[in-house]
Amino acid sequence: MAEGRGAAVSPQYVVGLGNPGERYRDTPHNVGCAVLNQLAESRHLRWERTGDAWIARTRAPDPELCLVRLEAYVNQSGAVLRSLLEEQIVGD
Repeated sequence: MAEGRGAAVSPQYVVGLGNPGERYRDTPHNVGCAVLNQLAESRHLRWERTGDAWIARTRAPDPELCLVRLEAYVNQSGAVLRSLLEEQIVGD
């Protein structure tokens, strides 16, 4: 079905990767998180801590957008994201 009136729109997820801690703050390691912070700020979204992630979601009537900032080192991000999916914190 084409998007428009009456069409179901799937949520959009954006995951930002980065490394936690002051050592990596404002470094290329955290570009993904920095981009999400700017996007959340521009849309006036609030971050909420959920397990090993920070999540910011749009509210109705806007189309659902879910920003996910993982609180894990980049090389551990796959396992953390899988855990969020299995717990149905993110995903359909």
